[in-house]
Amino acid sequence: MGTLLKTLIFDRIEQFCIRENLISPDQSLIIGLSGGPDSVFLVYFFKALQKKYNLKLIAAHVDHGWRTESPKDAAFCKQLCFDLGIEYHEKKLHDIKQGKRLSGSLEQDARNARRAFFQELAAESHADAIALAHHQDDLIETFFIRLIRGSGLSGLTGIKPHNGLYIRPLLEISKKEILAYLQKKSIHYCIDTTNQDSNFLRNNIRHTLVPAYCALDKRATENLVRALDQLQQADKFIEKIAQEQFRSLMHNNHLDCKAFFEHDPVVQHRILLLWIISSGVSFTPTENFFAEILRFFKQPESKTHWIASTWGIKKTKHTATIIKKTFKNTYS
Repeated sequence: MGTLLKTLIFDRIEQFCIRENLISPDQSLIIGLSGGPDSVFLVYFFKALQKKYNLKLIAAHVDHGWRTESPKDAAFCKQLCFDLGIEYHEKKLHDIKQGKRLSGSLEQDARNARRAFFQELAAESHADAIALAHHQDDLIETFFIRLIRGSGLSGLTGIKPHNGLYIRPLLEISKKEILAYLQKKSIHYCIDTTNQDSNFLRNNIRHTLVPAYCALDKRATENLVRALDQLQQADKFIEKIAQEQFRSLMHNNHLDCKAFFEHDPVVQHRILLLWIISSGVSFTPTENFFAEILRFFKQPESKTHWIASTWGIKKTKHTATIIKKTFKNTYS
């Protein structure tokens, strides 16, 4: 019987969660629930573990309003949570206040809105984590998306099991396994017709690029997942080195530019990223963005360079610090 239990899909996911330190006893968890098969499966997984780990489960649903079926999806999610005894929260997309500006990408703006809602709810309910239903197929699709967009190493490592408040317990489980489980247990879920819309890059990759890639070799998926794991290990090592060097380069909020250039360009890139993130300013981490800062650092004279309308970098001969603009209230 013990051997049989180890083959169960929930047991595999639980072992992954333990290995990656995603769950622990007495946690309060927000679960992103769209009503689709992946998030419904995730809800059932955590429900199965609720008593064992004494978990408080809170489901969060965003009604995007993009499809005529949206209200039915919201009603389905609400009923599912009622039937399972899970706390349920819902919000319409246009009612969510975002801290970020609209990017012009429908997918990205919706993603930012969902995260804003999840994080607001997590703060209100003192949740320990926000669980999302990304699985192995999402990991592969994201790799190709970022490869097409020219991402660096961190981007190519794909979706991480743990990132801040967010946890992703399903990264070792395939979509095929999820659907097979739901079918076997006769568990209903919603179908999002926009997943077939070829105007979205991810859908094109899912239905065209990934099948073509997998058709090249029966081990293609397995080998790519293994390669992504190796990339993540390399990324973690570089991050550790960069964290150590960043601390040694900072003196009273000033970055030592002279010592900075003694490091390898890969580490320089990470140090800059850590420096800017620590300042709390808004930025888009493109290659041109980092190249602009490096060019400014190399200039010998002391001056200030405004990177954006709200912040810039003040440089002396050997040090640099991030400064922010203050705006006077003209309506007082």
